[in-house]
Amino acid sequence: MARQFTVDGYNPFNGTELKKNGLYGKINKQIVHLTYDRTDDQNLKIGPKDRQQLRGLIESEIIEFAKWLRPPDDEVWSHAMAQRTGES
Repeated sequence: MARQFTVDGYNPFNGTELKKNGLYGKINKQIVHLTYDRTDDQNLKIGPKDRQQLRGLIESEIIEFAKWLRPPDDEVWSHAMAQRTGES
């Protein structure tokens, strides 16, 4: 679980209940799960607008998560990001 790497107070996705978000349900039904619930209706499948929303959620959460990392994980993260951007 991600919280084992963070200081107290970290609240993923700013407390948004992703399971109550319609996008969560769409993802769950389209990931390879054994289910009779999978949809064939193109209007219910994840589309470009959903992908854009997902990307924004994930990118924002990565930034927020990094702010809450506890030592020594915060240093590992900073070092990895610096290497990635060529700032080492």
